Amino acid sequence: MNQPWKIFLIFRLPLALLFLIGFIEFAAYSLSTTPKLRHPLDRLVANIDSWPGDSETVLLGDSVTQDVAWTYKLAPRNSLANLTTNQASGLIGSYLLLKRYLKIHNSPRRILIASTPEFFSYSPNPQTAEIYLNTVFEREAEVKELQAAGITVVRDRWKPAILNLENKIFDRIAALMFSKAPSKEKLPISNNLPQQTLADVKPKFLDKYLALRATSDLKLSKNSKHSIKKLCELSKIHKFQIIFIWAPVPNSVLEIWNGDARLSKLGENIKIATDELCFDTKFFDINQNVTFPDYAFRDPDHLRRPYWTMLYAKTLRNLIGGNISF
Repeated sequence: MNQPWKIFLIFRLPLALLFLIGFIEFAAYSLSTTPKLRHPLDRLVANIDSWPGDSETVLLGDSVTQDVAWTYKLAPRNSLANLTTNQASGLIGSYLLLKRYLKIHNSPRRILIASTPEFFSYSPNPQTAEIYLNTVFEREAEVKELQAAGITVVRDRWKPAILNLENKIFDRIAALMFSKAPSKEKLPISNNLPQQTLADVKPKFLDKYLALRATSDLKLSKNSKHSIKKLCELSKIHKFQIIFIWAPVPNSVLEIWNGDARLSKLGENIKIATDELCFDTKFFDINQNVTFPDYAFRDPDHLRRPYWTMLYAKTLRNLIGGNISF
């Protein structure tokens, strides 16, 4: 091997690698306070401190409600704080999100939790918790709440940023590039609903997945029991009402859940968990007012657009506006 190559391999290449590693570590440190925006929950947490004004109503819930709350104008500007997330973060994620909101905003009059029943029986696996909870809610008090709720929180030992580029560099650079994405103007809810989706256009795969959904074990998960208790504590401190709302459920699934009293038992367990702990609670099942046939859904959980989503949005708007009594 000639002399220039020896010098390159022995001195210059190692120095170049050390410089690269050092530069990546410096970049990771500089970006460490930049919030990650991997999914909508990240964006919600990152922007919650800059929300203008206070709202009378805070809306929590899973993606079934989020789907319509992001699309339609459910209330006048600044009168509703939309903190809907998805099932992956569970009720514990909604609780931690509400705590962050209450740190910088005055107390609302009421909290609406509009979700599918499975939101209360859901327990995230470690992989899901890592993406939607552990790396979102990282403050010391939040980590303790996650652990108390039965969520596995793994504290990794330090490892070089070059071995974790996606989490420490790429996710945060993407956040800087796309954090100023324009907000979407929400659609008004028309008094005249659009044309109804016909039964003969129901997706062929739907029956199989609806049958699978009907087997859901509707029992309060450990994280939901803990979250309900903590939400009740907040309600007493801030003097707000909590309204539990069942989101639309396919009629074939609902009949099975009602047939063995699975859904009513879940509702009773929530009432027992909130009794005397909460400042004030109400319960409302949208499915008792409106029947949602199987063909109203584009998948086992989410409603088809535009008729059925607007119908759900209209019901939520009336609930928020006090036009439906409990």
